Amino acid sequence: IFPTISAPLVPEAWAVASGAYTPGKDKPDLPTWKRNFRSALNRKEVLRLAEDHSKDSQDPHKIYEFVNSGVLRMRLPL
Repeated sequence: IFPTISAPLVPEAWAVASGAYTPGKDKPDLPTWKRNFRSALNRKEVLRLAEDHSKDSQDPHKIYEFVNSGVLRMRLPL
């Protein structure tokens, strides 16, 4: 069992941390946040896409894992 991270929480936090979104000032844009977050994950050398279930209509998600350890895996709903 992998820890599941809520779909809107992580990309929104990423947008705030990166300066791309200021709550109360900017219009929320979840699709853009998610795209930018996935792009950032894919650029990190310490992470790799372990499983891609993005085509699963019932439960679309991707699983990333740290390259060096292979132990900690993170399930991200799409």
